[in-house]
Amino acid sequence: MSSLFTRAVPVALLVAATLAVPPAADAAPSWTPPTVLGPAAGDTGTPDVAVAPDGEAIAAWVSGRPERVVASSRRPGKGWSPPVAIARIGEEVEGPHVAVSGGKAVIVWSDTIRTRSGEAGVVLAATRLRGKRWSRPRNISAEKRWYEEPEGREPQVAITPSGRAIVIWQAGNEKHRSVSFVGSAFQPAQGTEWSPPVGIRGSFEAEQVQLAVSPKGEAAAIWSAYYNEESKIGVSSRPADGPWNSASLVSTPGPFPVPRIAMTDRGEAVGTWAKSPEGGLESTVQVTTHTPGGKWRVKSLLPEGYGTGPEIVTEPGGRATVFWSNFVSYFGSPEDHDVVSSTHVRGAGWSEPRSLAAEGLHHIAPPLIAVTRGGESIALWVADSLVEEPTTILSASRDRPQPWSEPQQVSTSRCGDVYETLDLALARDGKAFALWQCSVGNRSVIKTASRPAAGPTG
Repeated sequence: MSSLFTRAVPVALLVAATLAVPPAADAAPSWTPPTVLGPAAGDTGTPDVAVAPDGEAIAAWVSGRPERVVASSRRPGKGWSPPVAIARIGEEVEGPHVAVSGGKAVIVWSDTIRTRSGEAGVVLAATRLRGKRWSRPRNISAEKRWYEEPEGREPQVAITPSGRAIVIWQAGNEKHRSVSFVGSAFQPAQGTEWSPPVGIRGSFEAEQVQLAVSPKGEAAAIWSAYYNEESKIGVSSRPADGPWNSASLVSTPGPFPVPRIAMTDRGEAVGTWAKSPEGGLESTVQVTTHTPGGKWRVKSLLPEGYGTGPEIVTEPGGRATVFWSNFVSYFGSPEDHDVVSSTHVRGAGWSEPRSLAAEGLHHIAPPLIAVTRGGESIALWVADSLVEEPTTILSASRDRPQPWSEPQQVSTSRCGDVYETLDLALARDGKAFALWQCSVGNRSVIKTASRPAAGPTG
């Protein structure tokens, strides 16, 4: 995924409709026809795409026939390479996830392996240095001091512009057999070796772990935890050249929170989640912010209603925006649903929630949104369709303060359920790449389309 925003892992079902607003000054560039990258395993893993500073796009997914983690790349002005096998897989794969810098690419995933004491889920990583081949997979969650293989699930990876990679995951070992925690390992900017894994102190019962890294190398993590019979939101930070700080618990969000985190280009961490009291029908969207050396500060953005699925988008200059679905009533009709956003700049507060419909984009749930270095926002979503009808992927863009452009079609084909597989990544020059899995019957493939960078606006 793009280094400019945190990936919206659960892609929601969307309905596109544009309000009667003045058109943008320039029409948005057109997307290329979709390209098939290769076969995909039907229900295993999700595809991921990231773009290097020089414009090379790298996609990774789980391929079928036989099942394995594969990668394909596309240099600027060239076509996509044939898929390259990274590793064979077992039965319970999570990932893969991709991170890239100017001289390095890293793919991480979790898989089940056979051990001397049975089976265990572990975190695996493969690295490709510029001009080299992908390395053999490395088990980066292993610790020799344990007789039984330490567990590793839900890995996330991020990388700095210099090539320093950090991975976090849901971990477990003999000492904490019934208590999960956040495990982490890092890879220096040069080379392919990984540090021994460490646990973040105080990160008990961690699930839904998420990671973000600043351009200077500061890292931040967020996760949900069911601790002492209460659900919690846990956070931790790490300086560029130091260990992880002890975990902090910043909220009691109610059952099944799904937190997100992003890092602005000025080093501020921004996290978000929906707080739903036990037994209550209403929920509020909360955010937390953290600057290096500071405290985690928490604020509620939605005082009433039913806010769900918050996601974060960061923009050049340190601006961060949180988008979420706002239901007037839990049992309301689709007309009662709206997508709203609130924006924050380091040193300032959060803006009042504002409807995307007022800006020319009307949905029932958040799309994927990324912002280019030039300030153009690009939205990507799956339009609702009837069963057996073609699945339509749409896109729109805008330059502030102009309204969103008319939605344009990225793809229309019979793909089944693609909502959980859609991904969006940006190149430094503003070129956009979309990636998704298309499943028809027993056949699944990975498809991609791209859109050139927008020219200067009038």
